[in-house]
Amino acid sequence: MNLKLLPLFICLNFFLLPLSLAADTNEDLYQALLGLASEDDQTRQDSIGQMERIGGPLVSELFEAYRLGELYFYNDEVVLSNGIIQDDRYVKHIRPVDVFTREYIVDEDFLVPLRQVLSLSADRNERKLLSSSQMLVQLTLDDKKNLLNSIRRSSDDDRALDAIPLLETLSREDRSRQVRFNAAESLLLIELRNSHHIPLEVINRLGEMKSLRAYPLLEELTKGELEPIEKQTIYEALRKIRGLQRRVKIFDVIKSALSTGSILILMALGLAVTFGMMGIINMAHGELMRRGAYTTYCIQLLFGHTAENPVAIFYIFALPMSFLASALVGGFIEWSVVRRLYKKPIESLLATYGISLILVQLIRLLFGDNRATNTPQWLQGAVNFS
Repeated sequence: MNLKLLPLFICLNFFLLPLSLAADTNEDLYQALLGLASEDDQTRQDSIGQMERIGGPLVSELFEAYRLGELYFYNDEVVLSNGIIQDDRYVKHIRPVDVFTREYIVDEDFLVPLRQVLSLSADRNERKLLSSSQMLVQLTLDDKKNLLNSIRRSSDDDRALDAIPLLETLSREDRSRQVRFNAAESLLLIELRNSHHIPLEVINRLGEMKSLRAYPLLEELTKGELEPIEKQTIYEALRKIRGLQRRVKIFDVIKSALSTGSILILMALGLAVTFGMMGIINMAHGELMRRGAYTTYCIQLLFGHTAENPVAIFYIFALPMSFLASALVGGFIEWSVVRRLYKKPIESLLATYGISLILVQLIRLLFGDNRATNTPQWLQGAVNFS
């Protein structure tokens, strides 16, 4: 071999090796996915175990798709579909998507009749296995929301002992305080659940952490026969946790009062100002607020914001536009009807009540009964009391 080409050979191997490993991983994962199409229960369970060992974000997403029944076996391949489409003749179809690239198998207009595919969905026994496997996979990922959910689930899962090494790593890693706290808490809860005696040191630490998740376990322990030192330790831990529970309840009451109260105050102020200045009882006041809410929903659709594909900037545009949309509808109602009813409260009450019925039915015709917006990630989360 020419020594001058050696550096080039080393560089090529350096860049091509990860690609080769990724291809091998995808091949192993795809073979495991094919196992989910088997009629044999053990084969499907073995496939779930194989996918768990491969791990990674894609496996977590495929576990969720399998749980929701979004995987199908079509043309000797496992494909994804995000829903069932029904045509004018009431024939149901799916739009097959590649599990790795998330691109349409043919194109967006290509539909496959549901009767020509095999739906892959976890049965009752597999769901339990799937939940544990997904929990263990998510403990290795960086998605904080799913990571925290999996950490909290791990303490009472059937495979909690398998999660111990991962939780120990998370409790020591340079991650957020919330992740470290929950990981350490879950480790103590697993030790408490699986101990053959009452571990006083563990109970002491749970009490110092004011572990809300430990409260029902500690209460259960008080129902058995205890030594004086055990009883004292458990009741002291419960006392500390109850102190945190009281603070959480007080915070919840204040939060709910401010949240609900601010909405009611805004509505009351609007009604009071309208009646005080114009002598109008506006029964369509709530419908004007609803216009703002549906404007937010429309702008969310315009930006393509979803829980899976967040585009949080939509909220910056939706906030002023919701006020503007309500103002425009309110101005149109005033120009067309209300200006003729100043200082006529009874007539205005009847007229605006009729307008509210029209606006309600218009929303139902356009959007249906139930629609929801996805809150931007920076407005999500919780306050951690400890």
